[in-house]
Amino acid sequence: MYWLLGSGVVLNNEIPYKSLLMHGFFVDENGEKMSKSLGNFVPLEEILDKYGADTFRMWCLSSTVWDDLKFNWDEIKEANRALSILSNLESFMQRFYVAPEKEEKEIGRRSEKESDDEKKNAGAKARDEKETKYGIEDLWLLSRLNTLIEECTRHFDEYETHMVARKCRQFIVEDLSRFYLKVAKKRIAAGENPETVSKVLFVVLFDVLRLMTPITPFIAESFYQEFYAKHKEKESISLFSWPRFEPKYVDPLLENQMEIVNEMVTALSNARQSAKIKLRWPVEEVIVVTKSTDAAAAARRLSGTIKILANVKNVKVEEKIASTLTLKPVHSKLGPVFKKDAKKAADAIEKADPVKLKKELEGEKKKAKVEEFEITPEMVAFDEVTEGYAGAQFSAGTAYVKTAINEALLSEAMAREVSRRIQMMRKEMGLVEKDLIEVNVSCEKELLALIEKREGEIASEVKAGKLKVSEKPMEIKQAHEKDWEIEEYTVKIRIKKI
Repeated sequence: MYWLLGSGVVLNNEIPYKSLLMHGFFVDENGEKMSKSLGNFVPLEEILDKYGADTFRMWCLSSTVWDDLKFNWDEIKEANRALSILSNLESFMQRFYVAPEKEEKEIGRRSEKESDDEKKNAGAKARDEKETKYGIEDLWLLSRLNTLIEECTRHFDEYETHMVARKCRQFIVEDLSRFYLKVAKKRIAAGENPETVSKVLFVVLFDVLRLMTPITPFIAESFYQEFYAKHKEKESISLFSWPRFEPKYVDPLLENQMEIVNEMVTALSNARQSAKIKLRWPVEEVIVVTKSTDAAAAARRLSGTIKILANVKNVKVEEKIASTLTLKPVHSKLGPVFKKDAKKAADAIEKADPVKLKKELEGEKKKAKVEEFEITPEMVAFDEVTEGYAGAQFSAGTAYVKTAINEALLSEAMAREVSRRIQMMRKEMGLVEKDLIEVNVSCEKELLALIEKREGEIASEVKAGKLKVSEKPMEIKQAHEKDWEIEEYTVKIRIKKI
């Protein structure tokens, strides 16, 4: 680098380059130079044989280019896990995408022939009527996609390839897999405009593949050839231009609101966990308690999304809710300060008035006298307890889950548990989605009464051409049979491909 700079100035009286990017060294996990003699050398062939070239490329390019790259098997494995999601998405699209009967403009994209003036006019107008049928999650994903395109373009221009790799991975794992696909699958199962889901994913995945082609060319090309080639006119994904940023699809407010909702859903999941209510089990109601107008607006606007992700029937938003303030000592903070008197201090805190103590700790002095002990805020954990609900905090408030499970909810929950076991048995048999099965579920009277009326739902969920729930096992010749424990019930399931 310095030699080039010096020789350019001496020989030509000019700098030989306008900008320069220098990479670091490839070292072991401790930052030491790799060497066969030291026994810390990892052959490239070993990495490629185990995970493939694109996983190695994704891992390398996710690290800051100008820093030394420390080898780490766990990080490579994590990169491989993220890229495997693309394989699952390809399978998903092969199963659910239905090409339109006539050519139509793709949502979120303008035509290659559309002029800049037309683009400006389109951006000035509200979304056209056709797009009103798309769900709020669809519009959010298109906003996130265009934000991603803008950011990746800027990062490449600034030689920050590590930021492109990281943001593409985050989009695939967080936005697509952990969020949108969860909602999309439930919308498809419920028959709620499933064609719009496939149309949106068709556009989004194609643009993501184009963004990732410089980083993972083999995976991007494989996805294109296996799925997109029959729908697109070019032979290779590398022959397409870089994705265009479409500002009219960017909705910062919606993106921010979805972030808030994700916090709420995480809090609700924590509340379920504390109440020992499985996520697969539906609950009657959640209450979002917040004084933030932004959080309240997000919960109201995206209540349908909360219902799907939190598996809940109703969502309420309140500024406050009847509750009782409780407290408990934080022993890990008391021990280092009070030593042998830590237990005595904990007992004193437990006897204190929660409201009075909280007020003192939040006061100007940020401390309180409890018996002979001087208590600071980190020594006490406060919680708002609402009868019949379990709650967990998020940044702008608290999310509560109603803990009572009535008979209708229990019936739905048990049906889902049975469906899950049947799906597991289908997988054990190596069946594919189109394969129909005959099923018999035999169980005790109490469980039978809960799931018998849901035979149709279970059959639809598990792709059963014939399904019967009974107290005594029914004969099915050459059936795959298995006993299961579902809560306190013993269930025998027999299935056979038909």
